[in-house]
Amino acid sequence: MNLSHVFRRFATELAYDDHTNPHYDVTAGQLSFAFIWAWCTFLWLFRYAGKPHREPNGNDDAVTRKESNSNGSVKADTEKVKQQQTSVVDIEKDDKIVDTNKVKSVVNEKENGVKTFSSVRPPPPLDVFLKHVYIFGLLLFFFYLCDYRKVFPKLERVYNRDEFLFAIFLLFLVACAYTIRPTADKILNRDQTEEWKGWMQVLFVWYHVFAAKEWYNWIRVYIAAYVWMTGFGNFSFFWIRKDFSLWRFLKMQFRLNFLVTCICVVTNNQYMLYYICAMHSYWFISVYVFMGVLKSWNTDSNKMTIKFVFYFIFNSIIFEIPVITNNIFRPFQFLLGYTEPSYEPMHEWAFRAGLDHWACFFGMLCAYNYPHFENFIKNLESGEGWKRKFCIKCVMVTTCCLALVLCGNHAGKVCQTDGTAGVPGTVPGCYGQPE
Repeated sequence: MNLSHVFRRFATELAYDDHTNPHYDVTAGQLSFAFIWAWCTFLWLFRYAGKPHREPNGNDDAVTRKESNSNGSVKADTEKVKQQQTSVVDIEKDDKIVDTNKVKSVVNEKENGVKTFSSVRPPPPLDVFLKHVYIFGLLLFFFYLCDYRKVFPKLERVYNRDEFLFAIFLLFLVACAYTIRPTADKILNRDQTEEWKGWMQVLFVWYHVFAAKEWYNWIRVYIAAYVWMTGFGNFSFFWIRKDFSLWRFLKMQFRLNFLVTCICVVTNNQYMLYYICAMHSYWFISVYVFMGVLKSWNTDSNKMTIKFVFYFIFNSIIFEIPVITNNIFRPFQFLLGYTEPSYEPMHEWAFRAGLDHWACFFGMLCAYNYPHFENFIKNLESGEGWKRKFCIKCVMVTTCCLALVLCGNHAGKVCQTDGTAGVPGTVPGCYGQPE
């Protein structure tokens, strides 16, 4: 199967699709997904119909004993699976490595010669897996009807600033009423970054739903912040956990691209229409290579400086020189290309990736120096003299406020650019025209 038929229009030529007219042809990817979904649905219904069910009469005890004997103590097996699932804690949701993961990592290291702290969750039962495939297939079929067949009429979006701000304020009140809980007393802990990302994700979606073009540059700042967290979070993980296993790499790529890949197949959209997934995949790979190559250097500050310098040089060459930007990713045009009448296929990727090509680098720098900042805060809080503490905190707060004001003034300006790659990324707050 040609990969271009999976991520693009299934046609003899790659024509531009403005996504306004319904499509009546069926692609090979859609047929494959429909066959897999139908087979899993049939298998799930067949297994479900063949299971003995408890009858609502006085023979409940006999039926229960019969089910237990035939299934080999289902309840005990279920409890065992629950214990396994509760014992395996994803390290990304906790600041500490649990003892079970330590034991598991030692076993993996002895058996495979690879050290990993990434938890491996036990696979779900077959019936549960088939049920989830059935539900997921229904959602994809809904996407197919809405985006590909256009069974619902397309309405014009009319932006109203009052409605947009009221929806944000209402969501803020609901979040304050139902989601506030005590968290770790630590700057940029897991709960803070998840909250940060959650608000940005909401605004990403509402920006398109409300057609709020006046907020375009702020959305660009949020996307840059998301890329920054890609560098910050993944650098911290590799630096602390030292897990460069293939499992970790595939796990991250799966999390970033599984849903968007399925949507691209079902709706026959191009992958770069969801450019944020491609960007995060690329920047994760860059951090993975940065930390995985010469990983013995990661504990030496001088050698880490050399690695940062080389990363800076390579990043500059790739994204600051348009000729290299337009050609170095050319072998991946089947995936990163976007058919558009006004530009060449690789323009969209070069433009989007070039806008925030320094955000990941600064995220890694912040993660590398974060322990020094954390120690500074601890020493400040444990020190004596409230006047000294007050003055230092006032200076820090004033500096942050000035930085926010400068960022707001820059982000509020829409720059008149031609959208060429490399130009917007070199000017703070300059992000081209709204989409």
